[in-house]
Amino acid sequence: MYQELRFVLVVQEGRYSVLIITDLSLTAKDIIGLYSKIECMFQKMMQINHTFGYRF
Repeated sequence: MYQELRFVLVVQEGRYSVLIITDLSLTAKDIIGLYSKIECMFQKMMQINHTFGYRF
């Protein structure tokens, strides 16, 4: 029932973020790229139909 996780620490402009993923075959750069695409998708959804009117 347990699954291994990969954690990636990102430091950008003095802010720290921890990204978590279950696909252990991806590199840290790949993981950051995927999360960037997801973040862009959320921003577009908010602009189009005001989805997620709050910030995570």
